[in-house]
Amino acid sequence: MPSEPEHLVQLEDEATLAEIVAIEAILADAGMEAPVRAGMIRHSAGDLPWHLLWVTALAYFVKPFAEGAMTRVGERTADAGWEKLADIAKRMRAARTGANGRFEIEDAPSKAQFHITADLPDEAFKALTEIDLSIPGNAGNVFVWDHEAGHWRPVL
Repeated sequence: MPSEPEHLVQLEDEATLAEIVAIEAILADAGMEAPVRAGMIRHSAGDLPWHLLWVTALAYFVKPFAEGAMTRVGERTADAGWEKLADIAKRMRAARTGANGRFEIEDAPSKAQFHITADLPDEAFKALTEIDLSIPGNAGNVFVWDHEAGHWRPVL
C-alpha cells in the first residue's frame, strides 16, 4: 500500500465552520488526514465566490496501477485510483455553499494546477491521473478540461 502523501486544503477566509468540517470529514472518510485551512485573503469591493485549493500528490491516485503491473487486478486498482480522486473532488465541490466557486487540485510535487468544474466528466478525472507531469511544460502549469477535445489543455 502506498504511503499517504501530504495533503492540504485551503479555503477562502470567509468559509464557514460547517464547510471546513465537511471537507475534513470527506478526507477522513477517504482515509486521508489533512489540515483544512480557511485563510485565503482576497480583496474585492463586493462578494467573491468561494475558493477551494486541494494540494495533493496525484501520483497517489495512480501508484496502485504501477504496482498492479498491468494485471487485471492492477487495472481494477488503477480504476479505483481515479475513481477515488473523482469521488473526493465531487464531494468537496458539493460541500461548498452555492454553485458559484473556484476549485483547483494542485499536484504537490510538480505544482501543476487543474481547474475542477461542476460539469467535469469522469473521463477528465481518469485523464488527470495519466498526465505526465515530469514534462517541463506541464510542471507548474495551469490546466483546464477541453470538453470538445476530451483532454486537459494547458493554459500557460
